[in-house]
Amino acid sequence: MAESLFYEIATGKSSAIIVSMVTCLSIWWIVTRWRERRNVILPPGPPSWPVVGTLPSMFQIAGFPDDNCFYNTLAQKYGSIYKLHIGSQLIFVVSNSDLIRAACTDSNIQDRPINAAYRKVFGRTADASSSVF
Repeated sequence: MAESLFYEIATGKSSAIIVSMVTCLSIWWIVTRWRERRNVILPPGPPSWPVVGTLPSMFQIAGFPDDNCFYNTLAQKYGSIYKLHIGSQLIFVVSNSDLIRAACTDSNIQDRPINAAYRKVFGRTADASSSVF
């Protein structure tokens, strides 16, 4: 009895129903997560792509990251606070000295962990500019 039930599930119409249900639930979960992310108000930044984040857009807009004016170009385009996605990691960049001073005095920002992805991509040492948000 159990063998015929397993065989029916694996080969019959019920397997199509199960696959359809799993597919619908997966699509619902993805759409729900996407909507939640859209409702959060974030600073502007280059367009983000799955897996690679904003890296392709950043290179297209501002050139290679070793260039001295890389961050200045992004700041001119997006303002003194902008966001970057390095892979799936969300990073905020502050390029105004007054805003940096204000951020450094905020206790919520002072003890941020070091962002290894940022350091690996841009070769920077661990400092306030490489904090994870």
